[in-house]
Amino acid sequence: MQRLLMDELPLEITTTNMKACWNKNAPKMQEQFLNHDFTDWTDLMLKDGTQQNHFIQVSGAGKKVSYRVGTGYQQEDGVMGDGLRRYNLKLAIDGKINRQLAMGATANLVAFEYNYGSRRAVQTSFRSNGFWLPYNTATGELNYMPGKDLVAGQEKSEAYPAGFTSTVSPLVDAMNSKDKTKGYRVLTTMYLQYQPIEEILVKTTFSPTMSTKRRGEYYGGLSEEQAGTYNAKDNPTGDAKATITKDEYFSYTWDTQVNYIKTFGESHTLNAMALMSVYSTEAEKYELTGNNVTSETLWYNLGSAASGYSDVKSSYGKSTMLSYALRVNYGYKGKYLATLSTRWDGSSKFKEGHRWGMFPSAALAWRISEENFVKNSMSWINNLKLRVSYGATGNNASVGNYETSFLANQLYYSGFGKGFGPGIMNELLSWETTTEFNTGLDFAFLGGRVSGTFDWYTKTSKDLLMDMKLLLEQGSYNGSMTANVGKVRNSGVELMLKGILFQSKDFYWDITASFAKNKNEILELQGKKEDMRAERWFIGQPIDVAYDLKQLGICTQAKANELVTINGVTKTNSEWYGYFEGCMTYEDANKDGKLNDDDRQILGHALPKWTGNLSTTLSYKNWDFSMSINTKQGHLLYSPFMEEFTNYSDRGRTKLNMDFYIPEGAPIFNYTWDGKTTTSLTSNPNIVADHTTVGSYPYPFDGAAYNYGGGNGWYTSKNKEFESNNYVDASYWKIKNITVGYTFSKKLIKKIGLENLRIYANILNPFTFTDYKGFDPEWADAKISDGTGGPSSVTYQLGLNVKF
Repeated sequence: MQRLLMDELPLEITTTNMKACWNKNAPKMQEQFLNHDFTDWTDLMLKDGTQQNHFIQVSGAGKKVSYRVGTGYQQEDGVMGDGLRRYNLKLAIDGKINRQLAMGATANLVAFEYNYGSRRAVQTSFRSNGFWLPYNTATGELNYMPGKDLVAGQEKSEAYPAGFTSTVSPLVDAMNSKDKTKGYRVLTTMYLQYQPIEEILVKTTFSPTMSTKRRGEYYGGLSEEQAGTYNAKDNPTGDAKATITKDEYFSYTWDTQVNYIKTFGESHTLNAMALMSVYSTEAEKYELTGNNVTSETLWYNLGSAASGYSDVKSSYGKSTMLSYALRVNYGYKGKYLATLSTRWDGSSKFKEGHRWGMFPSAALAWRISEENFVKNSMSWINNLKLRVSYGATGNNASVGNYETSFLANQLYYSGFGKGFGPGIMNELLSWETTTEFNTGLDFAFLGGRVSGTFDWYTKTSKDLLMDMKLLLEQGSYNGSMTANVGKVRNSGVELMLKGILFQSKDFYWDITASFAKNKNEILELQGKKEDMRAERWFIGQPIDVAYDLKQLGICTQAKANELVTINGVTKTNSEWYGYFEGCMTYEDANKDGKLNDDDRQILGHALPKWTGNLSTTLSYKNWDFSMSINTKQGHLLYSPFMEEFTNYSDRGRTKLNMDFYIPEGAPIFNYTWDGKTTTSLTSNPNIVADHTTVGSYPYPFDGAAYNYGGGNGWYTSKNKEFESNNYVDASYWKIKNITVGYTFSKKLIKKIGLENLRIYANILNPFTFTDYKGFDPEWADAKISDGTGGPSSVTYQLGLNVKF
């Protein structure tokens, strides 16, 4: 039986299709199907992780000197074969030389090792089809290509004569891939404080940070990364490669400030501060890849690279910033407060004439609760403070160290050869400046049983620093350039409310809730109120928008045949847009009878409409309990998970469980067998759907001309022009942690020489409530291919706090 849609779309299953369905009638696959003998690849790859964290601190003090010494160890073995080891030593000393002079220092020394394992193996395990065979049917060895039942060096399999795919087994890939980072970090602070008279305090603080780390990557010849070097006959072990990357970093901040603190009479207080600050950062990086290195020698034998070297890179960067600041705080009777300040910052990242920015601010506050009319008649008000502030801040973080400098650091090719020349630079780059107006209210009522804060703000950022697209012909080697592109406003409200529901000698219970809502909108672009469509930046809209075709639902037969008149011409939807039953339909935004780039529209934005947090704390005698919940609502993100696991053109791999639209007359999977021999297993291609099943996903079939059933506009790896089917609403509610603890009575533990003893149990991320179909809505936009967007985990912790 064959049904034609619009007289052109066949929905029959051919004899060839039937053979392909059963892997050329492979007995092994038929046996697996009948016995439900499927492999759960994620279960093979993922495991329960472990975590431990220990810290011991000793402190002491004399008349003039105090000290603290602490040491810690952290170990994590992750669920995806990853892990870390961290050792740290903390030292602190404070001393008073005389009544006027004091000094001190702190140091934090850290040694760490991160093990990332195979960044591809987890993705591949979720891709892997349940029919794939982890172990070879003939030898029992670990298969190199489980989709073909082939060990390394094996050319064909009797069990799987056709095979699904040449994908490397994630188990083999994990065994042949190593990615470890090892390093050391030292963070120190030293200060000297001088107080010549009671009102004046001079303090200088020097805070250097030093770090060095080495990342080693090794991909054996049988890893997924090196699959291109493998050949079952000529090179059955493949070629290994290794990369070593060395980073060195040094920075320091040197602040010197003078404070003048004075109280005049009983009513006036003054705190004036002058600051000079120097910040400097310096970084070096070296990278080298050896190809065809000796197997199993990791990155320790790059000299053995039989096929030479690639990715030979080195870089250096340094930037400095000099800052000055003045601030005056004034208070009158503790009721009226004022702050005036200004800051000047000069950055080496900008060219002369653009390096300096000035950022003033002012703030006023009124403690209404200190007024007599409140104290005398409204005793239930414990705190009521009204605040208002206006100020400016600067940003240069997104500017490279030498982005405004003329450097011959790009390799160019021409008909005359190759050589290094300058990339495009923007000499006019300057500070991004954000001005903010904020008004707020702090309050506490009924003896502090009800308290909270409310803030309303509006922040306007001008000369916004962002990457702007350029044509390669304009001299940009990567198609973009950092520029001061426009003006953006963020405005919103933040609210925090805390209530103590019960409070007695033995029982305490409070609940804290917070709410935040922010509106982001572009005001200007390059000094004009004109959209920059290529950048997806639009006046009046947020910066990060989803800009694509708007889906209208799955096409029915009636919809495909519907007559539509455009500009006096009448055709069917099928003739105008190429629609057929079962494909996705879209809005023709400009009503021109075509679906193309001109029909893109704003579908949503990545910024949540609102966020919130809810936490509670209970205690009963020696027991304590706490829980926190957070939420993000109303944001649309591009999901690499959806791109990967709803790809219609990618066959033979596991996909998301999708509710497909199935048209009447479409072939229905079926099977019969004699109950004895697997070779009797067969399917009847003439059994078709007797009614239409309406679903939210297009009807998939093997037809590149129809984009595998998705139709025009549906994203597949063969048709990447539009991506609206990969955008998701990533709203969620998540219980972040639940903690239960018990503190032993001091009377009891005093007998064993302890001052405090508490034992607790904690659960992190136990529950998530969302409509998102991927791993974790909190990381819905994280990549899958590099291992950063893998499955989330629930962590169970047991802990002990001891104080001697």
